Amino acid sequence: MSKQVLMNAMDAKRMLAMLYTDLNVSESNNAVENDPNAIYGTYIDDNDVPVSLVVVDRNYTAYLGAALTLVPPATANDMAASGQFNDIVIANVREIMNILSRLYMEGSSPHLRFAEIRMSKAELKPAEQAVLDGVAARLDMSMEVPGYGAGLCSLVTL
Repeated sequence: MSKQVLMNAMDAKRMLAMLYTDLNVSESNNAVENDPNAIYGTYIDDNDVPVSLVVVDRNYTAYLGAALTLVPPATANDMAASGQFNDIVIANVREIMNILSRLYMEGSSPHLRFAEIRMSKAELKPAEQAVLDGVAARLDMSMEVPGYGAGLCSLVTL
């Protein structure tokens, strides 16, 4: 059984509403970690042990990252197609991943915090890969920023 709690897609929408007023969020059947171009955010517990991951696709990275600081949609489309993201977009995605850490905590659930972003599955450390190998709970979502586009996000935890 998972030590962490996973909230739902509507909780994610409410959490990100301070950043995106028109964000559309829905649960999805797509596990993003199967995407060879996925990007990973790691969450660690108070002992610095990886316990959860957020996995996003190129579109999520480009559209949510760009929209946060009003990078033009055409530039976001180019980044989504190429997989080449500027530093501003990556910094924005880090901040979004940090905010999403609250989706793992409720009441008396163990504390965790955002640690690192990994630009590919190959960059995962063995302890981070172990989270993927031992998933006990997950939340798969589609998030769309009007005027930009939609991307996929999976939150997984031990």
